[in-house]
Amino acid sequence: MSSRLITHADCDNFVSLDVAKGICRLSDEVVLIDSEVCGNFEQIPKCRDCKFFRIDEAELGTCTGREKQYWADGNYRAQLCREFKRI
Repeated sequence: MSSRLITHADCDNFVSLDVAKGICRLSDEVVLIDSEVCGNFEQIPKCRDCKFFRIDEAELGTCTGREKQYWADGNYRAQLCREFKRI
């Protein structure tokens, strides 16, 4: 898995207010999206974390977990995907 910056936008406890900030549902505090995450961080499922997500040589993502493969961005939220399997 590549090293990538983990932000509040990746946390299940974060509710976005705009492109720069949001509210932590645990503390009710306003936090900046790109500030350091706390010890209560809970990673939301994203396509990039699924065993069915593939990236080709052109760095285009594909979902292979459905009957028909389709293009997918690795940052898509996968909370409602029935085929999501965390790697």
